[in-house]
Amino acid sequence: LFAPALQYANFSHNNFTSINSFKKFKRSHLTLTICDVGHNFIKTSASNVMKNVPPNIEQFILSSNLIHGSLLTSSLEVLSNLRRFNMSMNSLSDELPDFSNSYPNLQVLDLSEQIGEGLVGNIPESLANLPFLSILNLGGNQLSSIIPPVLGNMGQLRVLNLSNNKLSEAIPKELGKLGEFAHIICAFRR
Repeated sequence: LFAPALQYANFSHNNFTSINSFKKFKRSHLTLTICDVGHNFIKTSASNVMKNVPPNIEQFILSSNLIHGSLLTSSLEVLSNLRRFNMSMNSLSDELPDFSNSYPNLQVLDLSEQIGEGLVGNIPESLANLPFLSILNLGGNQLSSIIPPVLGNMGQLRVLNLSNNKLSEAIPKELGKLGEFAHIICAFRR
């Protein structure tokens, strides 16, 4: 990222095994808006990847890697421009953090299909505080308890995938408020 004004970096579908944490002194740190390092073999902790993320990033794609550990709220910097965050098909664990404080303009959140333990605990009601979220994919984890009825208040939500978790077998009637154009996937494990 030594280029003077790099805005889009696509390093996906390679054989990278590591990623250096972003450096605030690099020239493109303030100009980078899209970074795709998906479909590699990056093996590091999630907290390490999330250090010093460029403040103007809009799309951050880290899917299909070997990123492990938890997304602690303390490791998430405030990224008010982030609209798309995809860390699907990794080895994340622990509970979901409150993304509404860190990524207030998020439109797409995909943390699906975690390998190993996966994400655990409840689906945070704070997700309903993301006013622009249109795609929420948490399928293929170990999330438990109930589907928060407050998710039905998210009129902008078009895709909700909660399949293959350990949720109780009750779909809240409030999800009916999402409208006829919403796709809700809530297949329950037996």
